[in-house]
Amino acid sequence: MYTLDAMPNLQHRLRTHDIGFLEIVAELWGLDLNAPDARTALPLLTRQLLNPELALEIVESLPDDARQALDALVIHSGWMTWSRFSHSFGKLREMGPGKRDREKPYLDPVSPIETLWYRALIGRDFLRREGNLQECAYIPEDLLDLMPPVEIPDDQPI
Repeated sequence: MYTLDAMPNLQHRLRTHDIGFLEIVAELWGLDLNAPDARTALPLLTRQLLNPELALEIVESLPDDARQALDALVIHSGWMTWSRFSHSFGKLREMGPGKRDREKPYLDPVSPIETLWYRALIGRDFLRREGNLQECAYIPEDLLDLMPPVEIPDDQPI
């Protein structure tokens, strides 16, 4: 659980995932991940994902709808309640490692959220907000620092 002053970082975002998920993230970023297990892979992958040039390249290569979802989080200081975010940008299919590896949802995402999820650009966690815990979508703090600025048209509300 985090306060907004201390958003989860990328390592926190990825720490509960198996080696298969980490390999998917690496593949989608065009990286080689040679590690025997998730514990060994996590710091290696995190270090590679925090490369500013690569992060910018990944963001710029996103489909338009996924980029709009990511930009919405950037505009909102890197987070939104999960219900609001998923209402606006679609669902994230819940599945364990076996089903994920069989169905490969990262190859044919059903929503912008899935596109961002399997690239580790967003996380989902309970964050303390104004004294209450809320389930939130967020951009890991260290990745948020690498996001390009979002220009908001003058006629569009935040």
